[in-house]
Amino acid sequence: ASFRLEPIVLADEAPASVSAPVVPAVARAESAAATSPLSFVAHLANLGDTAFAQGAWAGGPDAPAAVEGLQIAAEGASPLEMQVLVGSRPPRWSEWVGAGQYAGTRGHGLPLVGVRLRLKPEAAGQEIAAETLFLGALVASQRGRQVEFVSPSGVDPLVGVKIAVENIQETGVKAGIGPDAQAREREPRVRVFRASTVR
Repeated sequence: ASFRLEPIVLADEAPASVSAPVVPAVARAESAAATSPLSFVAHLANLGDTAFAQGAWAGGPDAPAAVEGLQIAAEGASPLEMQVLVGSRPPRWSEWVGAGQYAGTRGHGLPLVGVRLRLKPEAAGQEIAAETLFLGALVASQRGRQVEFVSPSGVDPLVGVKIAVENIQETGVKAGIGPDAQAREREPRVRVFRASTVR
């Protein structure tokens, strides 16, 4: 007769099944917001809806055109929201809108005379970098979690806009560091000393 010995594994010693880590819904939303590429649509007078990418002008110094409305065209979640000031009589601010929502008018001859942009709280470590051009004014630039541009005259139209959302570390600005510390950060890393005479 032959015998075969088999190990007995007790329930307490049985290896636990390995399961995939659970990612909270908030974390998934933050990841989607941080990685979704952003693009935009501007309704330009006499040109209609015009798509433009991050960091590119709609209208602008080389091809100014009255902007009558804007839309965030993100793929999925967007960390950005906007509000526009329509040049009606009197001018009025729209509601805050997110990705896929249009703010402004079409075909009514009412160009924008202001725009506000803000980041959602979950978009940590990011900031807006935007530029605008109003008729008769110089290009204005702003950076921050929330920015606002309004026509200096209150009536001259927005004829160019450029928007981007960037990681703060990419801009070279370190949070929590004052002007003096930032100046020291910009100092050369190599110090030059006068050579001494060897005796």
